Amino acid sequence: MSSSQSFDDFERDYNTHLSKVRSFLAQPTANASNSSHYETDVKSCQQALHEAKQCIHAMQGLAEIEGDPFKAEEAKTKLEREIGPLESEMRGRKYGGRGNKGITSVFGNGSAQSNGNTDYLFGNRSHYAPPSLGENDIEYGDFSAPLTEMEQRMQDSEHLLRETQALCTDSEQIGASTLETMGRQREQIERSSNLIQQSLENTEQARRIMKEMASRALRNKLVLYCMIALLLIANAMAIHHLWTKK
Repeated sequence: MSSSQSFDDFERDYNTHLSKVRSFLAQPTANASNSSHYETDVKSCQQALHEAKQCIHAMQGLAEIEGDPFKAEEAKTKLEREIGPLESEMRGRKYGGRGNKGITSVFGNGSAQSNGNTDYLFGNRSHYAPPSLGENDIEYGDFSAPLTEMEQRMQDSEHLLRETQALCTDSEQIGASTLETMGRQREQIERSSNLIQQSLENTEQARRIMKEMASRALRNKLVLYCMIALLLIANAMAIHHLWTKK
């Protein structure tokens, strides 16, 4: 296993190893035990189970690093519900030998008990189908078991996700309404700013007019003083002329 593998890569390797083991266990016990390669096949399947456990541990580690509790719980569930029973069955095949009955050596005698344990090993499925290595989602057939705890958590998470999506939609609508209100307020502020600017311009114009009027009044006042002074001088000269004539 490479350290650069992803969670999905380890999961594909895991399914490959389990497919090998399940294919071996799906063979009739008598035919498998009479095979000339029986011990080699058992050791190969045990090695595949060991590799599958390593994949599970790697998946758990990656899920914890990624902070995904659902994937970590899924890997733990696979270890308990798939690896454990298959290890027990492989121990039965190994120590049962060629002359024993394989499944019944571990789980008891009788075809009903053997069939029940075989159904448990293969997930209570109506038929066994090896996992597809080209897809991330693997379909094995019809499931008769109730929802697992992980599936229930996934449904709860999906429900919470839908509620969060609805809240996000409401928040988006409120945000759009707020932006529209702020746009109207901005227009009002711009109009008020234009009115204030116009008032300042009018005030400046009035100030210039008042200053010009004050300057004109001062000039008129000086002219008036000059005219008064000339009249006084003219009157004084007239009085002096009359006085000297007498």
